[in-house]
Amino acid sequence: MLGIVPVLLSLQAIAAQYTDSSGEKYSSESGLVLKSKDDILVLDRTCYAFSKKYGEGHWNWSNGGFLVSFDKNENKVSIGFPREEVDIDDQGKCRA
Repeated sequence: MLGIVPVLLSLQAIAAQYTDSSGEKYSSESGLVLKSKDDILVLDRTCYAFSKKYGEGHWNWSNGGFLVSFDKNENKVSIGFPREEVDIDDQGKCRA
């Protein structure tokens, strides 16, 4: 039984990998912060999103993946993650 504990601890330390619809790769250790080489996305349980690059926005999910959207200076930017799931217990609030 003690041999299982190190395995479980090492599984928790593995970062999740995400790829957006443009091919940009992100990593995440918590499911709430996604990091790419060009940006950092922060998502929370209230559907709020923040991007270092685009500012404040929101996110939502559906059976087909999740979408992060920003309105910056009248330019709408959306970052889609098709067929991806984000590990946030939003209790269904952010479902599209």
